[in-house]
Amino acid sequence: MDMEPIEIDVGQFEMKKANYPDTLLANLGPCIAIGVYDPKTRSGYMMHEPHFQYADLDRKINEIVGDYGDSTRLRVFAAGNSLTSDDDAKQREFERSNRPYVEQTLRKYFHDSQLQIRWMPDDHCCGLYLHTSTGEFELDVDSLDEMF
Repeated sequence: MDMEPIEIDVGQFEMKKANYPDTLLANLGPCIAIGVYDPKTRSGYMMHEPHFQYADLDRKINEIVGDYGDSTRLRVFAAGNSLTSDDDAKQREFERSNRPYVEQTLRKYFHDSQLQIRWMPDDHCCGLYLHTSTGEFELDVDSLDEMF
């Protein structure tokens, strides 16, 4: 009997886990989502934060790695952080400071071969999906100009 997959929305400030065959989804603008997939258990986590430098990313990664026991088989995808072109320079600098922090923190725990990082261009939004049924990360990107 095949189970029908459930789409689990990961809201801002949340971290959720999904098991086969379910899908995790985070809808992003300036926020960042990080998905972690374990092919052995066919499960994964996704976290969604506006500012990871204030969200104890190290603790969250350690929790995930502790759950799986072996970080070497995990695949990680980070995306989002689209800035608004009409924000002032200070706001843009603050928002963009998320990128190096997330990259450096992920590289402390995972090898480059395990990581995919896709920062969004200005004035875009995206949905990051983690399909536990296939192990695929999917990024659905839209221009804000086309939406409004």
